[in-house]
Amino acid sequence: MVFSGQTLSIWDIDTKTEKLSFEDIIQPVLLWSFTEKGARELLLADGRVIRIESGKVNNIKTLTQLQLNYTQVIDVDGDEIDDIVTAASWYYLKVISPLRDEIIWSHLAGLDINALILKDINEDGKVDILYGDGQWGSIHALSLASADEF
Repeated sequence: MVFSGQTLSIWDIDTKTEKLSFEDIIQPVLLWSFTEKGARELLLADGRVIRIESGKVNNIKTLTQLQLNYTQVIDVDGDEIDDIVTAASWYYLKVISPLRDEIIWSHLAGLDINALILKDINEDGKVDILYGDGQWGSIHALSLASADEF
């Protein structure tokens, strides 16, 4: 995928030719399975989930709970569909289910979030959230499953 202005182009790596081009695409864009297991879908910054099939763009849905700031994607609730972990506004962390268009949980950080990664921080075999604040330079860790701090 290549962006130029508000145009998204999808290229074939082997032939080095452009296969599809879409206008009026607002960045950022995420590519995962948001509404169906194994589907290749694009989540656009304006909340649209689109699927490209047989050279055609299908609008699947538009999410209302979305903010794409410092965003990671992982299946949080075990439904085999990717969920979105994002710093919403400047001090909230949210986990959003695109399938249900709802917030799974949110956490008030109270600080300007400037970094967000998913990693097994405490080596218990489960993915956690690690985020950094831009005000004091502190690093914080949360359980991905429950939003509990540790």
